[in-house]
Amino acid sequence: MELQLFRLLRAKRVDGMLIYPAQEDDRYIDELCHISIPFVFLNRHTDALQSDYVINDNIHGTCSAVSELIQRGYKQITYVCAKPMASSGKERIKGCRKAVKQHGLPAENLTILTCEETIPSCYDLVKRTIRDTTHHMDALFLWDDKLAIGAIKALLEEGIQIPEEVAVVGYDDIEIAEFMYPSLTTVRQPTYQIGQTATRILLDKLESKEELDLQQVILKPELIVRDTT
Repeated sequence: MELQLFRLLRAKRVDGMLIYPAQEDDRYIDELCHISIPFVFLNRHTDALQSDYVINDNIHGTCSAVSELIQRGYKQITYVCAKPMASSGKERIKGCRKAVKQHGLPAENLTILTCEETIPSCYDLVKRTIRDTTHHMDALFLWDDKLAIGAIKALLEEGIQIPEEVAVVGYDDIEIAEFMYPSLTTVRQPTYQIGQTATRILLDKLESKEELDLQQVILKPELIVRDTT
């Protein structure tokens, strides 16, 4: 579907594109390599293509979140990733592993699980994980705050206290995160700044009569500590 939409925009000869791809795809990258339309990636990048992009520092964001958990005494950390093949997914997994290594914990203290990017999918996954007697966790880190909603429901239904028995951390800091009960510790992405910066880069490319140097901007997220840790 994403390729179809991309081809539709190209056929309509749009002046420029802001692209937020779901994941890296060889066909997608190959087509981008052969177009003359200026574009900027939003929160994604790929080693297969030199391009302009504006991204959130996923490694820093996840590393800071896992470090916070470890410093608070949590040792068995499970990370649920919805997009492990996307550049952001790979970077977030890398950030988790970096934090575990920095704090001297064994690599097996971090478990990586995957699910679809829906609340029911995460809810079902966490339910199964809780009931799996071979899986031990005292902290649960989610791909985003939306998935955290499903995770928290599953934990509470199983009689698990948050954060006394299992801590929960999300990503994005959507509006509801502050008003959930318990309120959600999360990593706040500079979402508005990402969109604004990418648009400015694209407009500069469209307005310039000369070829501009690549703009590859990495913005720092912020850990927001609340009641789930």
